[in-house]
Amino acid sequence: MWELEDERYDPKPQNFDVQIERQETYLRTKRETFKIKEQKHLEMEMKYISGIHALNLRCSLETCGDWHASGIQWKNLTVRESSDSVFGDYGIEDNSSVPGHPGNHKAANHIRALLDLVADGAFGYAQGMKNELICNESYTPEVFSKLLLLKNSPRWLKIKEFIGKEYGVPWLHFLREHGYDR
Repeated sequence: MWELEDERYDPKPQNFDVQIERQETYLRTKRETFKIKEQKHLEMEMKYISGIHALNLRCSLETCGDWHASGIQWKNLTVRESSDSVFGDYGIEDNSSVPGHPGNHKAANHIRALLDLVADGAFGYAQGMKNELICNESYTPEVFSKLLLLKNSPRWLKIKEFIGKEYGVPWLHFLREHGYDR
């Protein structure tokens, strides 16, 4: 005997056609649910340019980004997959101008590129995040809330320390307000 959502299958049913119809409906629903989940997963997956390369591209934010574009090796771009990050597709934009790569490309905006660098522990590349790369205090609350998504990272203590050096007291206040000041 097997169970079908709280119903027992009776090998000698009173109404066999009804049981077959219920089983087919159940399987059809399962297949449709799987297709919806698969479609949502595919929609969430997105390859994009990030890291130092994205910092040297224009984005829609009012941020400075980096200005060493001529010193960057553009042949091998830093390409990531959005579904591999706690940030999902946040901060990924269409960017049509990537040196040496014709066509339209997805790229992290400056904040997302920095978040990716910090998440990877690439603090040397993210150094100057607040004053030299973002250069706009109005984004600080957004940056802090996104950084909080990294609280379960094995690098969390190093991330807190790095951001503390970049942002100082406002970061400490933010952590205290959200219960992460320990």
